[in-house]
Amino acid sequence: FTEHLCECHNAHLLLLLPPTLFYQVTVLDIVCATPSLQLFCLFINEAGESTRNLFLNPAAQSTVFAPIDAAIRYAFYALNLGDPEKASESLMQRIVSATTLVGEGVFLFELKDGFLSRGGSSSDILIVEVVGPKWLEQYFLTGPCNRAHVLRPFSNKKGVNGVVHVLDTMLTPSVLCKTLCELLELNPVTNI
Repeated sequence: FTEHLCECHNAHLLLLLPPTLFYQVTVLDIVCATPSLQLFCLFINEAGESTRNLFLNPAAQSTVFAPIDAAIRYAFYALNLGDPEKASESLMQRIVSATTLVGEGVFLFELKDGFLSRGGSSSDILIVEVVGPKWLEQYFLTGPCNRAHVLRPFSNKKGVNGVVHVLDTMLTPSVLCKTLCELLELNPVTNI
């Protein structure tokens, strides 16, 4: 906090101003300040300078669907990827890219049933489903491999360069999708 002393009619007034009055809060600040998003924060910071700069640049707008730490750990376990904290830079980059829409910060109430595009190919499309009556809507995103629920109470966090929403599941990048045969082999009931 910054202290300012004001002299008013021979009295001193101490005014404490929060530091956010002096700098702009970015999407990266929001992600890294959220205790349940520390792995996603690590991924952004370790995924390369261009990715990190996108999340820091006040002029670059984006919508971020950040998976909670437990979701990332579970996905790494289910996909046999090892320790998420020791993932390669390219894998971190793919995970961050799978959950980030560059172009405009979108609040949940602005989402409608349909498609959100992250790029040009069909694997870069997220399908949005809005379920339930007004004010009680639940939001689901379906990527190329799996589906995630948006945790509404922790979402709609606005930064100068976008909006952060929180997911209960890590949206798996298309390069990590399991085929039907692989999924059957992973299931001990079908693996004879």
